[in-house]
Amino acid sequence: MAIDFDGVDSLFEYSNKIQELANEVHRFRNNSRTQLSQEERATLKSYEYRLRRDATTIATDAGIDLLTRLQPQLAILKEGIEKADSLLQNIDAAKDVISAITEVFTAVTNVFALLK
Repeated sequence: MAIDFDGVDSLFEYSNKIQELANEVHRFRNNSRTQLSQEERATLKSYEYRLRRDATTIATDAGIDLLTRLQPQLAILKEGIEKADSLLQNIDAAKDVISAITEVFTAVTNVFALLK
């Protein structure tokens, strides 16, 4: 079953671009501190925070979309892990049985060695 990633990568890229724009607004505000009025600095700071919030919202929505698309694969993976775990438990149980049988054979061999 193939996973459809169409659009998700674009959303993450778009989120990154918005984050980069917020970084540029921040740099401009700091570099132009002396040329900007207090009101202009406050406005730019507000723009920066809104851009960061929007970038986070877009990335979160893309992540939720991606996880929703991955859910069937994650369920299959979980089922496979549970089967593998069960198999390992059976192998461990078989090892314990073989070990016990080996101990019994060793004891019987030792008894026959004493009878000779």
